[in-house]
Amino acid sequence: MGNRGLQRLADAGRAAGGLVTKRKGVFGLGEVAEMILSGLLCQVCGTYMDDFAEPGYPRTCEDCADEK
Repeated sequence: MGNRGLQRLADAGRAAGGLVTKRKGVFGLGEVAEMILSGLLCQVCGTYMDDFAEPGYPRTCEDCADEK
């Protein structure tokens, strides 16, 4: 995830009212990588996918797909 992706993830977290967190704290880098590989997060920018599904493979969100 590049600087642009990290910024978008931080912006999304602030818009949601805080950090991207789980019950016992902030997600670690390994957990974020797993969520990207499972398809829950966009593989380009790291934001949550609109459908919140985990198909088991990396996906790209509509915004990143439109930029190509």
